[in-house]
Amino acid sequence: MIRQPVAGLLLLLISVPCLWCVDLTQCSKALRDGQYAKARDLCELAAFECAGAGDRKGESNAINLAGNALLRLGDLDGARRFYRKSIDLAKLAGDDEGVALRLNNLGGADYFQGRYEDAERHYAEAATWITSRRDTGWAAKASLTTAVNQATLLQRLGRDRAALDLYLKLRPQATNLNPEDEARMLANMGALYRTLGDPYRARELYADALQRFRQAKSVHGISGVLKNLAIAEAVEFHNYPAARRLFEQVLDMARSSGNQREQLVAQLYLAETAFHQGNLDEAQRLWQSSADSAAKGGEAEEEWRALYGLGRIAQARATNPAPFYAQSIQRIESLRRQTSQGASRLEFLASRRDVYDAQIRLLLAQRQVTSELLDTMERSRARSLSDKPFRVQLPEVQARLQRGETMVVFWVSGKDSAAVWLTNSAAGFANPRQLPPAKRLIIVPDGGIETTPIERGLDAEVMYLPAIRLLSTLSSAPSSQTGILLAGPGLSNTSREIADIERIFPAQWTKGRTRDAALAAMPAASFIHIAAHAIPDYDREERSRILLRDGPLLLSDVAKARLTSDLVTLSACQSGAGRQIRGEGPQSLASAFLAAGAHTVVAARQPVDDAAARAFMTQFYAALAAGETKAAALQTAKRRLRDSGGPLANPQYWEPWILYGDGRSPIASTRRWTWLLWFAAALAAIAAVATGLRPVA
Repeated sequence: MIRQPVAGLLLLLISVPCLWCVDLTQCSKALRDGQYAKARDLCELAAFECAGAGDRKGESNAINLAGNALLRLGDLDGARRFYRKSIDLAKLAGDDEGVALRLNNLGGADYFQGRYEDAERHYAEAATWITSRRDTGWAAKASLTTAVNQATLLQRLGRDRAALDLYLKLRPQATNLNPEDEARMLANMGALYRTLGDPYRARELYADALQRFRQAKSVHGISGVLKNLAIAEAVEFHNYPAARRLFEQVLDMARSSGNQREQLVAQLYLAETAFHQGNLDEAQRLWQSSADSAAKGGEAEEEWRALYGLGRIAQARATNPAPFYAQSIQRIESLRRQTSQGASRLEFLASRRDVYDAQIRLLLAQRQVTSELLDTMERSRARSLSDKPFRVQLPEVQARLQRGETMVVFWVSGKDSAAVWLTNSAAGFANPRQLPPAKRLIIVPDGGIETTPIERGLDAEVMYLPAIRLLSTLSSAPSSQTGILLAGPGLSNTSREIADIERIFPAQWTKGRTRDAALAAMPAASFIHIAAHAIPDYDREERSRILLRDGPLLLSDVAKARLTSDLVTLSACQSGAGRQIRGEGPQSLASAFLAAGAHTVVAARQPVDDAAARAFMTQFYAALAAGETKAAALQTAKRRLRDSGGPLANPQYWEPWILYGDGRSPIASTRRWTWLLWFAAALAAIAAVATGLRPVA
């Protein structure tokens, strides 16, 4: 299938030209007509004339428009230089509106060059600039345009649902935009509806956008909508002849206007269409030309796509595709570094995972566990946890595995799956549906397998690591023995559970905190235990929440925290469940705590019972207090409920619990007579059953 569009059409703003510069007016007209080389020359001449007249605002406008022309001509570095100079001149001229608009344009140049972190920063800078001047007459429109650009960036980074939600929020204000900018917003929304599974709605929006672009006589806008229509014809309706005609029309328009970047994108899609039609020679020629052009222009996003296409050509011809896939992954990694710290990085890899999967399939066919195989599998997963440079080496991983430990690394792609097992002295392939026996299993999941009890039937310590490289961070001791105990409302056993844990487990516990006080105290706490309702949000994971007495603790709140906690326990329904993201797994409250710095998180991947949760947790903490490792304590609690002989023996009461992160290390007890703790835990479990088992909402 043709891959999804790179992100639709970014808003690039053209400032109002100074009326006394006739050449600048001509420059603006040349831009609208798609005569980009002419526009560049006219704008540079106008800038020279305005500078000579001491008109800084006019010079700023001219340089900004010249930057737009350079952007269309594919000179992204030149465009960024011009935008920066235009911003400096606008500030000197006191043109606050011009500064806001040029910051958006600078973000647009970053965007096209794959500098997503920089784009995010420049859009945020524009938003801050506008907010500080919100009482001016131009601020409302500039704020709207900046928000649309931020939505477009979300779209490029794969945050499709978040982008569409933002567009829908902005849609009632769209009439405040000029027809060209409104058309771009409609085109972006069409692309989102298409990728989210509604191509018919996408067609309607494309038609509306095309009408507005024609009204505005925007050659570039018309070309972009025709491109998106062609993508829909190819992907959703499989009408490749119609798609080819539209792509060829887009390519002709780009050549006529000298728009190098649009030529590149049109070539990429024509190559994809030719590949699906079986025209391998044409597809190879177009992809090779695209790869050369993208490399020359520094456009890594388009380059990796072209290299991936060349790899598929090689594979179709039974020649070696591996070098092309490896180069494509290198380009993706360079883009990933641009998003390593941004708020929108989460789904960056999901839309690019096909390249990694293609390389993994080739390596799996060799039936050897190698460093290259493990490294490629690692690079295809869990980017949000650690984006520092790394390379996975088989001997180093094995050296970190302890005696009796087996690591199982999963790979899932559509209907294909594989599992690689490692010990400190051997390696091999396992049946993905049957885990090997071991004293301690370290599972590196993929494809959401951690949401089901794949370890069922194994009497082993089990811990889940989102990434292989986190193995090197395990077994770090807690910095203190301080802890936080939080109980949510509406459950009869949560307060009793908190009281049991405070009595059984040796820590300096603090109870009854408000949500804000808890957030403030969490960074210094070694232990955090929350017994409450949890509600996962499968559309917008940042809205997943734990219900506390004075308000919800949101996943987005946790994501902003900086934790050093040795253990976080989420005694709550589906606290380990959430929206599945390819390469990242479930975006759950548990994964948020782990990403925030917690060493270990215990959570429930399925609904749990209130009373049974209390019984389970008392057993778990009693085992910890007796000196067992965290993974062993979890297994002890499961085994004690399973072997209890009463209602708690049912797997639904103990099987949902899962441990993420460091399960190796114990938490040393500071109390003696630990048999009393076990006895107290057993009494608590019996008491919980006596109160009746009631499901948690």
